[in-house]
Amino acid sequence: MVERFDVENHLSRAIELAGGKFKLTALIEKRMKSLLLGSQKLIDINAGGTFETAFVELLEGKIDLGKPKDGD
Repeated sequence: MVERFDVENHLSRAIELAGGKFKLTALIEKRMKSLLLGSQKLIDINAGGTFETAFVELLEGKIDLGKPKDGD
């Protein structure tokens, strides 16, 4: 049996890393779409689908929404 990643134990950290709930949702959705269109995974994960991959990539600092430039 494949063990699933436990999102609930890491959710508050993910929200903090993304900068809020809505930013987390946008970031995960954007990365999932990219993965579905054929982008390579940035982490080595065997189990789970695109959501788990995107979530772990965020937790490991592999993806973000980018920092606004000065004056933006």
